[in-house]
Amino acid sequence: MSGDEARVQLARDPTCSVVVQPLGDTSGSSLLCQLDGKARRLIATRNLSVLSVDLRTLLAANNQTLIPIIDRYVSTPTEENWRAVKAATEEVQNLVTLTMLSLAQYDKSLDEMASAGASGEFYKSTGQLKQVLRMRSIALEENRVRPPRSADQVRRWKGVYLELLRRLEVELAGIDRVLR
Repeated sequence: MSGDEARVQLARDPTCSVVVQPLGDTSGSSLLCQLDGKARRLIATRNLSVLSVDLRTLLAANNQTLIPIIDRYVSTPTEENWRAVKAATEEVQNLVTLTMLSLAQYDKSLDEMASAGASGEFYKSTGQLKQVLRMRSIALEENRVRPPRSADQVRRWKGVYLELLRRLEVELAGIDRVLR
């Protein structure tokens, strides 16, 4: 079933829920129907747990790969180190893109959580999460396509990027509060 067909089915049948898969799982999402409210809430909670894991994977890729490579470039700004920055940036950019696509699939789960009594704070947090991911995508693209930059430019970029990572951690904490 295509994404468009799933959306039509979801709009037509309130007993359906999307079951999403974690980053890296190529089996894709599935659609289950004829579910009662309790089953839909359980699936929504599971989907939000998957989102939490996906976000942790994204943060780990930054902290374990991208940030150390950027630090290496700032201390030794060579062409080779810049290529490493671009490669690590592309890897993280791919994870951001996948996370943004996954987040779009969680929208149905968010509706399920609302029907289960989730607070408006979570919706606000989710909107902010989408904004932070878009801003990170733009920031990453800046490094991926540009020619080598000076160490000072990269140091300033890193400061802005670290603030985006901090905001992502705040949004993740909001998701985790809803899941408790």
